Amino acid sequence: MSLAEMIRQGKVHGICTTGANLEEDIFNLVAHNHYERVPNYRNLSDAEEVALRERGMNRVTDTCIPEEEAMRRIERQVLSSGRRPTKKSSGTSRTNSCIS
Repeated sequence: MSLAEMIRQGKVHGICTTGANLEEDIFNLVAHNHYERVPNYRNLSDAEEVALRERGMNRVTDTCIPEEEAMRRIERQVLSSGRRPTKKSSGTSRTNSCIS
C-alpha cells in the first residue's frame, strides 16, 4: 500500500521527513489535478519561463507545480496548526512537532 493510499484511508496521523521526494509526493497528492506537463521544457525561452512563473507555476524539469494549489495550501495548513519553530541548544532551529 502506498503512503498516499494510507493517508486517504486515515491510517496516517503525522509525517516527519526531510527530503524533496516526499515533499513532491505531498504536493502531488493535494494538487495533482492542477499540475501541468511541459514536454518541451528544454526549449523554453526566458519569456516562456517567466510566463509560467507569473501564472504561479513552479517548473521542475517537465512538470509545473501550481504554487497556490500545492505549496500555499500546505503552508496554510501548517501555519494554522499553531506550531512554530523552536531553538535547540546548538542554535539551529527545528520544528517542535510533526505535521498532523
